[in-house]
Amino acid sequence: MAPVVVVTGAGGWLGRRLCIALAASGAEVVAVSRRANEIKGCEFYRVGDYGETPAPAGARLVHLAETASIAEAETAGEKYLETVPALLRTLLQKGYDHTVYASSGVVYGDATALPHGIDDPVRPAGIYGRAKLAAEAQVLASGGTVARLSNIYGPGTGRGTVVSDIVERLACDGPLRIGNGGAVRDFLWCDDAARGLAALALGAIGGIVHLSTGIGTPVRHLAERALALAGQAGRPILEMDPLDRISALVLDPTATTKACGWRAETTLDDGLSRLIGARP
Repeated sequence: MAPVVVVTGAGGWLGRRLCIALAASGAEVVAVSRRANEIKGCEFYRVGDYGETPAPAGARLVHLAETASIAEAETAGEKYLETVPALLRTLLQKGYDHTVYASSGVVYGDATALPHGIDDPVRPAGIYGRAKLAAEAQVLASGGTVARLSNIYGPGTGRGTVVSDIVERLACDGPLRIGNGGAVRDFLWCDDAARGLAALALGAIGGIVHLSTGIGTPVRHLAERALALAGQAGRPILEMDPLDRISALVLDPTATTKACGWRAETTLDDGLSRLIGARP
């Protein structure tokens, strides 16, 4: 019998991809969203509040319905720290057979140059990371899976992320403006992330896992590759916000590969090429 998987935040750019990946794997998918955004091959369920998310008997849950914007969470402040774990508590009380929670590598902070393992200490710097940790604790206590994701990019990411900002600025004249060119991040293609979440949901693997490439890329190098792939090699890069300290966040995916066989397949050049080719 095909597993039933409920996905909150299914109307988002990553949620849609996850639903498609699950359906392709043979799961019965209940796509839950606050938007009118049906997904082929899935049962669509629109809610006004995610507390209304259905819980069919024996269903598994993948919870994505949180903001991906750190700035938005910081602006909301202490209220965000209350609402994120409160919603998850409501969902867990519905009795899903297994829960996968989409967390973030930001819980480790960005002060360590080496890739983080799942047993590394956590040092969240702000509201967003603290809220993720509070939610993680509930999921782990329930026997569920916490998926700490690295920097996800791809079509539909929206403005305000490192990759989307660089790709958008390729169309502008003058130097390519970036923030801190020395910052090192682990960039994961969106479809690889969706496959990983699907594997975790279908395999019902408990504990903390990483969905990441394990490869650290400096933002300046990212900008240089984007320029080269867009046929703009040699265009000046202007660093607007350099830091005088380490800023690195890379996650080691080895334990995830051992647990369920998942690994990232899309190289950074491959992903950038797809994004640049899709530009208006």
